Amino acid sequence: MATSGTLTKSIETRSWGGGYRLRLVWSATQSETNNTSTITAKLYWESLHSSFDIQSSATKTCKIGINGSSDYHRAAGMANLSGGQIKKIHEWRKTVIHKSDGTKTVPFDCYIDLAGILIYSSGKRHYKIRIQKSVTLDKITRSDPDPPQPNEPRTSAGWYRTPLISNRDGDYGEKPTSDGSMFRSDNRSTRNNENAVSSISFSIPHNVKNAKVTWWNLVESERGQYGNITKSKQWYGDDVPDTLVYYDLFEEYRIYINGDSWKRFEWCNPNRTTSQYAYNQWGCPWGKWWEESLVLTPGRTYEMTFEFKRDAGDSSPIHGRNLMAVDDLNVTWTEQSGEIITHPPNPLIYLDGRDGYRDVIPHSGSDAPPIEFTEYETNSQQGSVYQFTNVKPRDVIRTVSVQGFSEEDLREKVRKMTSTLVNKPLTLLCLYPEGEQRQLVCRYMNGLEGEQTRSRFGFQKKMSLKFRAFDPMWYGEYSKVDRDSTMAMSSTRMKVYNAGDTELYPILRLYGPGTNPLVKLTTTWNDDPIHQLKLNYSIPTNRYVLIDMRPGKKLIILDDGTNLYEHINATYSQFFTVPRGVWSVDLDYTGGTDDNSRLEIEYQLAYWGV
Repeated sequence: MATSGTLTKSIETRSWGGGYRLRLVWSATQSETNNTSTITAKLYWESLHSSFDIQSSATKTCKIGINGSSDYHRAAGMANLSGGQIKKIHEWRKTVIHKSDGTKTVPFDCYIDLAGILIYSSGKRHYKIRIQKSVTLDKITRSDPDPPQPNEPRTSAGWYRTPLISNRDGDYGEKPTSDGSMFRSDNRSTRNNENAVSSISFSIPHNVKNAKVTWWNLVESERGQYGNITKSKQWYGDDVPDTLVYYDLFEEYRIYINGDSWKRFEWCNPNRTTSQYAYNQWGCPWGKWWEESLVLTPGRTYEMTFEFKRDAGDSSPIHGRNLMAVDDLNVTWTEQSGEIITHPPNPLIYLDGRDGYRDVIPHSGSDAPPIEFTEYETNSQQGSVYQFTNVKPRDVIRTVSVQGFSEEDLREKVRKMTSTLVNKPLTLLCLYPEGEQRQLVCRYMNGLEGEQTRSRFGFQKKMSLKFRAFDPMWYGEYSKVDRDSTMAMSSTRMKVYNAGDTELYPILRLYGPGTNPLVKLTTTWNDDPIHQLKLNYSIPTNRYVLIDMRPGKKLIILDDGTNLYEHINATYSQFFTVPRGVWSVDLDYTGGTDDNSRLEIEYQLAYWGV
């Protein structure tokens, strides 16, 4: 057992020390109160000898997986190594929940992609180096309260955390290996018309992404003996499969998010392994574990309430054990690099069909923005004289099909889309199969007035949604260059590799201490500045100044939000962009520096289309 450690995987190993190595360094901070461990994992890519190097500027992907959740990082030149170099390529933090007895085993799964790079050992070519290993964390001392006793007085049914319901590779084997005990309703003291309710609250920090909560559910309570074939045929047609035939669930299971009903299960089906919207409510598996998940918004506090509603009459024991349980509830997110930069939120609407919304053809406007030229005519030559190009705002049209099991369900989904899109700043996200992402900031214009028709599986409405992008460029995910990255020539001089279609707008962080910082854009082979920006200001220790070059932003602020525009030097006052290619950004101070004085650069590559 441990709270820190190192895991490695080496290839091309020689007896005299040559080869390459992927190294994961992890540490855990434990909370006895919450029965959790917060794991910080750092992934390093290393050359084991001066004669082993890799020359590659290609964009590669690495992954850190902790306890079944993963975070990916993609960057140009990630696999590039000079002989004997050690570089950090990714870092991620995740909180895991221990078992009720305080124990926890955590599986790690990490890799770096080497596709296109020729690395052989023992006649085998390596396309990926991977670390897969589990570690056992230090046990957290627990003092669990005793569960309610049968004769304990109650005004309503209670819930307690119990190790008495096992689902570890035994009972209800559909669920993966359990991490311990679960919440279950205490039916021993339940009276008619009383509900068993349990709530859990948590907060999502600002400036994070990919926030979500996942958990497993089990229902095995009184249900009808015969499936409702009549309703099934009305919803799904005469040839309805067994997995779509639902039974009445006499003791309902309900899930509330911040007091609002999220899913209410009135139906069940022993043949299903996932939940499904059915008969104007939700249907769930019966006697089998199934997983639910919810995408969360950064900066919000959530209260999840699980309610097991008792039937007005006594349950018959032949239909079930009056059991409803929740297990393995995990809240995860990916940390953002920076406290001030705002990234697009988690998706509000998925257009891949998972929730009844699907992106279909035709669509237009995504490949290139409209362009206009400024020109003038002269009497001395034919045609006109070109002056410059104007890239205009673009209109993007996406055709979306909305599916509903009934007219009411369809109307509810269209209402949700209308409320989400109209008169709000939006970001269209295009996600490629290999994980690369393109983003377009836009606003909805029109198209929700589509035509409703009836389909084989219910009702649908096809709409041509039109969006206006005032900034017409598609942007990739944020890339970060700091003193630990491969593009760092020193702590205050960085290379920026712009592999996009046009110039990029950098975001700079100037870390103190330091007096009168001067930022310069130069070529990588010549120190003569192309652009310069200087502040007549002293940055304190453990503070930083943020300079945002993006159009419409143009910020120079201290990390607490204090505006520093008045400190811009009158001679060196140029906000700048970084052209295509490889460039150098330098930071110079006139004095007052130490080892903490450094430069960090963050940017998004800009593209004409997806």
